[in-house]
Amino acid sequence: MKKLFFILKNGLNNPRFYIESINVKWKQIIVLPLIVTILIAVNFGLALFPTLRSIQTDINESINYLPDFQIENGELKLKEDQKALYFESRQFQLIIDDQLTNLSKDEGLILKSENKRNPELTSIFNLLLVKNQIVVYTPENGQVFAFNHDMVTSKESLVTVLTYASQFNFIQIVSLIIMTWIAAVFAHFYFIVITSLLTGILNIRLNFPLPFIVRMKLVMVCSVVPILMIELIKLVWSNFYVPFYLLVGLTLFIIYHSFKQHTLFMHQLLSHMDINIIKKEDIKSDEDKKDS
Repeated sequence: MKKLFFILKNGLNNPRFYIESINVKWKQIIVLPLIVTILIAVNFGLALFPTLRSIQTDINESINYLPDFQIENGELKLKEDQKALYFESRQFQLIIDDQLTNLSKDEGLILKSENKRNPELTSIFNLLLVKNQIVVYTPENGQVFAFNHDMVTSKESLVTVLTYASQFNFIQIVSLIIMTWIAAVFAHFYFIVITSLLTGILNIRLNFPLPFIVRMKLVMVCSVVPILMIELIKLVWSNFYVPFYLLVGLTLFIIYHSFKQHTLFMHQLLSHMDINIIKKEDIKSDEDKKDS
């Protein structure tokens, strides 16, 4: 780890030191993406928390308006004198309507209403108790999850589910941490792969082209400082944003600059060695002349 710290520290002043990461063992290099993904996950969690908290507040409020219902032959049926519920906020929408049916048979969403126009599901999180199914829908990523009514068979059981969902507990917090870290790992791995592939362009100018696995090491080392700076700024200024392509371009620039500085350093070193050899030969020649 001392060698890796030395490379990162001196690389800030002269990027040629980053080239030395090629010889660092993987078990040391892998520490860098671990640190990066943890910090990314922290920012993911901090960004998600206000939205999740708002959704939970809306879920808790919706409990006050639940109609009484029952399940007959696997289908939802509101009790007499009970009206369908259409509770909607920017974050959460709850629909309980026995006149609304999901016609999709492959976990899609095709709503058909018997006595009114189909609802618009524009909230971040949508929970629908329709005639034949319980449907969870998130329009941002188009995810649809459909369940049978066996999960929620009465108003009381729905209250229990919504109450649990509207309160943070240890399991939910741990799940949020794990989910954000997994998302951070996938996002960072995607960045490393794409940047490593693009780094192959630099192989055109190299006498000894670098294999993909070696380029991944360079990407991890050369990108760690910019990413850490970006994520640290996000901790203070949550709206700070750097586009993916800009981060890729910055990393490629650092890698290119590393090769350039390393090449110049080697040229200077070899030139210095040549000059010393010539000087030694001249001194030896002069000594030989004096002896003769």
